[in-house]
Amino acid sequence: MISALEDSNTEERVFDDIILLKSYRGKEPGISGFLKDLKHRTEIYLHNKNVIDSIPFKNSELFIFNDIIFESQLLMHRNRENNGKNYYVEDGLAAYINRPDPMIPEFLHYSFILKKIIGRSRFSHIKYHATHPYLDGCFVNHPDLIREDISLEVKRLPFYHEKLAESSFIERVTSYYNLSSLKDRERDICMVFPGNLFEISIIYGIPLEKITEFYLKIIEALKDKVDVIIKFHPRESVDVINRMSMDESVLPVNATVPSEILVTYMGNKLRAIIGDISTTLISSSNITRVPVISTAGILRGHVKKENLKEWDGFIRLMKMFKIKVPPEMPDLVKSIN
Repeated sequence: MISALEDSNTEERVFDDIILLKSYRGKEPGISGFLKDLKHRTEIYLHNKNVIDSIPFKNSELFIFNDIIFESQLLMHRNRENNGKNYYVEDGLAAYINRPDPMIPEFLHYSFILKKIIGRSRFSHIKYHATHPYLDGCFVNHPDLIREDISLEVKRLPFYHEKLAESSFIERVTSYYNLSSLKDRERDICMVFPGNLFEISIIYGIPLEKITEFYLKIIEALKDKVDVIIKFHPRESVDVINRMSMDESVLPVNATVPSEILVTYMGNKLRAIIGDISTTLISSSNITRVPVISTAGILRGHVKKENLKEWDGFIRLMKMFKIKVPPEMPDLVKSIN
């Protein structure tokens, strides 16, 4: 993805500059894992802080997708200090629904303490997206549906920037992922975007085997009618991916390809898009006119009782976004036909 971005920029100058920050690689178990993680995080936070401090802000407009994270807060402070404006840009469902508090508050985690030491007054605990005091505005797809506690000036998010749309960026990204063979297939395509099934099973109590089998049943019901492409969540477990990729009729794509680019690229080849509580459904509903379908209604009967309120909140939101939420499997298949 980054290689495609840099190559496109070299030829067409879509962006004036591309500055990369270091990313977090994940934690290993045990005491040794903790110590390695502490060292790794310290190196990342210090490196990213130094890079951000070197950016020449001056009357700039800054657009961020998450005002909770360390780097975004440092960027907002730097930009505000140099007479800039900061804007929150919709990230999944965060602008529309507040997730329940985690079992361990974020400000008690050692990573928070580390970020506070390095960032000092420029980093603070923010509980919900789009509430940082240094934000000047907010861009979302559905301004009429945002959370009541967002007090920013809200504007509708543009479909995509004209300069980017006119470039060959989308085609270049898809060429990196070798997606042209999928678009050249004779039959229409149904795209399946499961959320992180491993995490869903843990958080909402749906047995992992049951939710995996459920998606396999969907594939079985559709494969005689359309080609089924499945894009797993980037953090999905290897076991889930292997289990759902056993059916040779399934056409998996690289989990790191942006779903929105995939949907845009497939264009008229698409027959339908299926997911559960994945935010990809919301962005896809703004890109394509084909049926966008959530399985949240069918899976509801397997959700733990204490999590039903939040799950029902997802269902209400999906319906507000004009996403189909069939109550039974036959209804789902009928929606595609």
